[in-house]
Amino acid sequence: MDIGNKIQTIRTNNGMTQAEFAEKFNVTRQSVSNWENNKNYPDMETLKKISDTFQISFDELLKDDRELMAEIDQTRKKAKRLRWVGLLAAVMILREHFPELKIRFVNVVDLFRLQSDTQHPHGLSDPDYDAIFTKDVPIIFAFHGYPSLIHKLTYKRHNKNLHVRGYVEEGTITTPFDMRVQNGL
Repeated sequence: MDIGNKIQTIRTNNGMTQAEFAEKFNVTRQSVSNWENNKNYPDMETLKKISDTFQISFDELLKDDRELMAEIDQTRKKAKRLRWVGLLAAVMILREHFPELKIRFVNVVDLFRLQSDTQHPHGLSDPDYDAIFTKDVPIIFAFHGYPSLIHKLTYKRHNKNLHVRGYVEEGTITTPFDMRVQNGL
């Protein structure tokens, strides 16, 4: 059964009209109609809310809808590519407008690489770490989690000129853009 039929079944089993369902999830009645007719899909946040509200596992809600799963997979891949393109474009723009500014872009995939090789098997030796991050040049580290984690992982490193921008708990964050603004990224 596809996601549209599942949403319609959930809605009708709970005695709700499309308008009532729409109001519950802060969307238009037309959106609900489009979902039920497989013209488009709810976003992941709305799917999560539907899952939580009606106590249906997320897996069960998405199960067997191969088209939706393929679209989610493609969107995830595209977002990953766009994130890289955006970051590299930012570096190029800075280099173009500020040629005297020296910028090194480093993508840290394994956070344990930040620790010393004596502290963790994935860790970098001090000379290898210093070759990438230097001993004295300011480092701006954008992190999707709590900044304190990066500070803990790099505590024993030579370069103490580390500025981490990450998650700051200050109220509700509603969009990825809001999160970036709220966290000074």
